[in-house]
Amino acid sequence: MPKNPESIQIDDQLCFALYATSRALTKYYAEILHPFGLTYPQYLTLMVLWTEDGKYVQELADALQIEGATMTPLIQRLEKLDYLYRTPCPTDHRKMLIWLTESGTALQHQTKGFSKSLSCATGVNKKQAQDLVEQLREIRRQLALAEGSS
Repeated sequence: MPKNPESIQIDDQLCFALYATSRALTKYYAEILHPFGLTYPQYLTLMVLWTEDGKYVQELADALQIEGATMTPLIQRLEKLDYLYRTPCPTDHRKMLIWLTESGTALQHQTKGFSKSLSCATGVNKKQAQDLVEQLREIRRQLALAEGSS
């Protein structure tokens, strides 16, 4: 059946390009993270803690832009892998602080080459990646503004 030239082509849609690229990127990371027993969201959690250790659960959820309730099972799995541990907040025992273990800290060094590996796999250099990140931040910002005005 011939294509209708007036129909919307999925390959021409920004939403599909972002979705398909995100899936491909997650698949790529799944392969390189497998030897460490990590999923991509777990790796992102560790990246946040490598930047600043000792975060509250909600701070981690906010940094990853996910729901706090989604964070708890993720943290529990990382705890079982001995990459992090929880301690109660000294001023409010209902809140938990998340800390890297020695293994979790060491993992940062072991995964240091991942950015370069991704650059090689995608053909996107550092400058192009920075520009793309900025463009994607702007898209998220605009979507948040549009959502707020609805």
